[in-house]
Order: sequence, then structure tokens, then C-alpha cells
Amino acid sequence: MEFATEMDEVKEVLRTNKYPVHVGNDKGKTANYRRKCRAFVLQDESLKFVHKPNRRDLTEVRFLGVIKDRQYQLDIVVASHRGAGDSDEAVALGGHVGRDKVIDRIMQIYWWRNVTSDVVETVDNKFVFFLRPINPPGVDPLPHIPEPPVSCTDPVTESFIAPTTPRRSERLQRTESAR
Repeated sequence: MEFATEMDEVKEVLRTNKYPVHVGNDKGKTANYRRKCRAFVLQDESLKFVHKPNRRDLTEVRFLGVIKDRQYQLDIVVASHRGAGDSDEAVALGGHVGRDKVIDRIMQIYWWRNVTSDVVETVDNKFVFFLRPINPPGVDPLPHIPEPPVSCTDPVTESFIAPTTPRRSERLQRTESAR
């Protein structure tokens, strides 16, 4: 069953206290469905996941918003990893954080099934850069840099291109000749 449909059914069960038709009157199925619905609550007609980071200490219980739209889930992962743009808030949150930090950021506010695997797939595989462009359409990511007017063999530019430290073989020859 698709995640969005499943969450809509859970929301309906919490609202009406009636099981979906496919559950029927089977005690095993109703018990399983009741167990599944226990992890959710309705707050102001929106479905929230009850997150208990520490099962023994129930003072840390958080109610996380359930995100059903797949594209919105990916947008949240990208924004949490890369930053959400050039705003002060995005700069303050920082960008390009690691996988665990992204999971922690998301699990402070949102929940969907397989959050962790989505973050791992997106962040570890560097899939982030292909989800949406960083710059708005029509804006070049880097300005055009013209070619230098001098050639690379020009003695003035050689010092900038070639290494300024002597090669290892040259240093060894100098030390041997000094002995």
C-alpha cells in the first residue's frame, strides 16, 4: 500500500474510530491496525507521529509532522543537507552537513517511513545535486572567465603555474654535493 494512502487511512481511523474495509472484523488484523495507529495522534486535524527517543523517559516525547508527498520529502532532505538557499536562516543552519546531522535535523520536526534510508541514499550517494538546480533557471552557476592573454610558457606566468619549491631529486643532489 502506498504511504500516503496508508497515512490517510490512519488519520481516518483516529478521527472516526472505525477500521478500513480491508481490515474487516478479524481480531488479529484489528489488533495489528490498532497497534499501528497507536504511534500517531491527531492535532488540529493534522496527523502527527509520536516520537519517543528514549522509551524509558517519556518526558522527551515529540509530535512530528507526517510528510506524505514524496517530492516534499526529498526537498526536506536536500534543504537539511545543503541549506535552503541564501537566506540568513539557511546560513545559520549551515549546509553540507553529514548524514547523521541531517537525520537529527529532520527528526526534530518531520517523520515519514524510512527517513533514515532516504537520507542515506540521498546524502551518501551524492544524489543531492541532481534533485534540483542550485541556481534559478537562466542564471549561470559560475561567471564566464576569459582565457588569459599570455601563454603558459611566458616566464612571468611560469612562476604561478610551476611549483616554486625544488623537486625532491634536486634537493637530494644539493645535499649530496654539499657533503
